[in-house]
Amino acid sequence: SESYLEDWAFDAGSMYPPGLVLWGRDDPYQGTEFGRVAAAASGARFHEFACGHWWQVERPDEVAAELTAHWSGTGSAAA
Repeated sequence: SESYLEDWAFDAGSMYPPGLVLWGRDDPYQGTEFGRVAAAASGARFHEFACGHWWQVERPDEVAAELTAHWSGTGSAAA
């Protein structure tokens, strides 16, 4: 069975590589819950930033820390 989250589809029987879903708490286009549900459906870790839709630009240092932690396999940089 598959889970559809608009354009995102996840097969409940599949194994996904370690994932990271990053989201802006104040995103005016898509609520935080969408990111949380997508992360849960794929087994990814979810991290929320205190910003809007453009978290890459609004919080570049925090994003870089989260990506580095994810790629190094250490988990969240925000502890």
